[in-house]
Amino acid sequence: GEDLWVSQRATRDDPWDTPRNLGATINTAANERSPALSSNGRLLFFATDRTGGSGGFDIWMSWRADPRDDLAWEAPVNLGTGVNSSATDAGPSFLGPARWSRPGEWLSVGVVPQLFMASNRLGGVGGLDIYLATVPGGWFGPPLQIAELNSPHADLTPPLGDDEGHEGV
Repeated sequence: GEDLWVSQRATRDDPWDTPRNLGATINTAANERSPALSSNGRLLFFATDRTGGSGGFDIWMSWRADPRDDLAWEAPVNLGTGVNSSATDAGPSFLGPARWSRPGEWLSVGVVPQLFMASNRLGGVGGLDIYLATVPGGWFGPPLQIAELNSPHADLTPPLGDDEGHEGV
C-alpha cells in the first residue's frame, strides 16, 4: 500500500535529505495518505483504509511529544464515527492553536480547532466535497458540508495557512 514518509531540509534553499518511512507505528500494509500536521508539529492527521475504520478511507490522528523527532509518533487513533463515515473521508487539513501540548489542551487557549476534510458521503454535491469538523467540547464534532466550496466535481481539501501567512499548518 501507500506509506507516509518524511524529508527535511535546513533552509528553503538547501536540498531535501533522503526521505525516511514513518515506520510501523503509522504505516500498515493498507494505504496511508494525505498527511497534515498541526501548526505546532505535534499532531499528524492522515487518511487510511486500514482495519478498524468505518469503511472506505477514514481520518486518523497521531500525537508526538517532540515536534522535532520525525519518528516518535504514538499509535494513531481513528477519529470515529462522529467524523468518519462508511464512504471515503480523506484529505485532512487542520487549523488549531499553536500553544498546547496534548490533544484536549487546546480548549485552555480559547481557540476552537477546525478539521477540514474531503468526503464522498451521502448528501454531498458530487464526487468528493469539502467538510468542516470543529472541536466544540474537546473532540471533533460531526463534519458539516461547506456548500460554497463544493461542486459536482472532486473538491479536495484545500491547504491551509496560519494568520502569519505561512504555508500549511
